[in-house]
Amino acid sequence: MNNATPQHPIRVVALRTGLSPDLIRAWEKRYQAVAPGRTDTARRLYSDQDVQRLRLLKKATEGGRRIGDIASLSEQALTDLVSSDQPPEAVPTRLQPGESAALSDIRFQIMQAVKAHDPHQIDALLLKASLENTIPVLMEDVIAPVLREIGEGTRDGTLRIAQEHVGTAQIRTFLGSLRPASTEYQEAPKIVITTPSGQLHELGALMVAVTCASEGWSPIYLGPNTPADEIAAAVIGSGALACGLSITYPADDPRLPGELRRLRRQLPEGFPLFVGGAAIRQNSPLLKELDVPYIQSLHELRGHLEGFRAAQEGY
Repeated sequence: MNNATPQHPIRVVALRTGLSPDLIRAWEKRYQAVAPGRTDTARRLYSDQDVQRLRLLKKATEGGRRIGDIASLSEQALTDLVSSDQPPEAVPTRLQPGESAALSDIRFQIMQAVKAHDPHQIDALLLKASLENTIPVLMEDVIAPVLREIGEGTRDGTLRIAQEHVGTAQIRTFLGSLRPASTEYQEAPKIVITTPSGQLHELGALMVAVTCASEGWSPIYLGPNTPADEIAAAVIGSGALACGLSITYPADDPRLPGELRRLRRQLPEGFPLFVGGAAIRQNSPLLKELDVPYIQSLHELRGHLEGFRAAQEGY
């Protein structure tokens, strides 16, 4: 399936772009900003190219541009405009506006900015990567490899702690900006995302929340270090259809087995609960005991989300 294939309903596009469905329809009707396909029942279906174009239009309007002045511009012209509208300190010196960089080059430049303790450069490169790629590619081929490289560099001593802090802090802020407000999309199925008590590393959970939103879910993100009782209360109180946990460090936390067992007991029988993160292998016997699937990639997560949605009437 190519990037021009109509495949996304409007609620998914709203989640991926941060635009409301009403505004998307208005831009389409008044300004012909995009031209979605239609199903046999006349439902709108948008392509990846449409999503990318709407995200660029949103960025341009947030920078002070009028939609009527920019709706007819090409994608390349919009990319140039958005890049040029960034504050001077946020524009990367090694990238020209509108330049298309390979994923490996983007990752390399982000790591160079991390080593230079340069948060503005990191922000600008992450923005550029987000404008040039879909959410799945951004998560799996840019952010996840960069985080692995930062972690490895910190462990082997090639990165200083301060450099690790600069990189992870900017990525955390960036991921937070990609998460739409759940309250804006009441029609989307809800999913609770967090880390259990004792698990303070939240970047994996944030990536899961962004991925869930891009797949048409409304993530309820609780942040890190959440007790089992509170996770269960959030699931039941919100009417969520699934719950995802990230476990990263420490992998051998003695509190973890008790927390997961307590959470499993408090959730309805058979309720979709899944776990991901760097510590899943060390805890695989516990997860098998609790019949909790562990997710090894964001690609695998998207398959599970489709299954949860298909079975939602059972909960």
